[in-house]
Formats: sequence, C-alpha cells, structure tokens
Amino acid sequence: MEQAPGFITAGEENLVYRATKTLYGMMAGVHDREKKLSKTYNSVGYYQSKADLCVQHWVIDGEYMLDVTYTNDVIGGSTNKKERLKAIGKLQGVYSIKQIKGEGKTDIF
Repeated sequence: MEQAPGFITAGEENLVYRATKTLYGMMAGVHDREKKLSKTYNSVGYYQSKADLCVQHWVIDGEYMLDVTYTNDVIGGSTNKKERLKAIGKLQGVYSIKQIKGEGKTDIF
C-alpha cells in the first residue's frame, strides 16, 4: 500500500492510514454489507437460496415472496399484495427503501 499522489507528506512517505471499519467501495465493505443484509432477511423470516446467495424467499400460508439482490438493488415479487406490503414493512424497519410504483415489467439479462 502506498500514499496517493498529491497527498504525500515529506518525511512521512512510508505512512498510510489503516481503515478501522469498512467503507463503501472497499472489497471488505461488500462482504460486510452482504452479511448484514443476509442477517436482516433471516431475522424477518426469509430463507437464503443455497444455489444463489443473492436470492431470498419467504413462504407463509401458501403465499410466496421472492427477493433478488444485486449490489444496491433489490427486486421482489409475491403471489399476494398483502404479503408484499408486510415484507416491505419489515425491511423498512431496518433500511431506507425507495419503491418504484406500478405493475411494470423488468427485463433481466
């Protein structure tokens, strides 16, 4: 590790800062965020897919809720509007959620 150009102080060229917590953009930050997100999903009743760790699902009384995460984005679907609103409410207790309204289609590549 070395100091960034333009931020080098004379006599302290060999010194660098050590991060005590992860920050957005750091590799460890992605790992820590995923760990927190998985813990949150588990605490509200979701199960994580063993085939793809980005897929979370929830089945209650025959109603199915499915969420897929990719970096900062989550797309979800459900078989029942009531269960969808219930799941969103539980997640809003932990995260700030911005919902896209409507019944639009999503293209997945």
